[in-house]
Amino acid sequence: MAVEITIGYRVWSLRMGLHLSQEQLARSCEMAPAVFSRIERDEVDARTSSLERIARGLGVTMAELFDGVKWSPRSERVVMAPPHPNPRHPLSRSG
Repeated sequence: MAVEITIGYRVWSLRMGLHLSQEQLARSCEMAPAVFSRIERDEVDARTSSLERIARGLGVTMAELFDGVKWSPRSERVVMAPPHPNPRHPLSRSG
């Protein structure tokens, strides 16, 4: 089975590559940290305008943000993201 990447995982991995906290990136995107967190955990389907702000905050284009992402509506989402190396992250498979 192929591993499918969610937008939340993609945002998380790009953010981690920049060594930014959720709060730092949320503030630079002019978003409430709680809203940003829900987007990153794939708890909500983010608006295009929110994703554009996140892409800008990460210094990537929308195409780069969506690179490798498998989209499906939350109600039909059956995707498996790779395990996060951080065991506290909600997509971690440890523990």
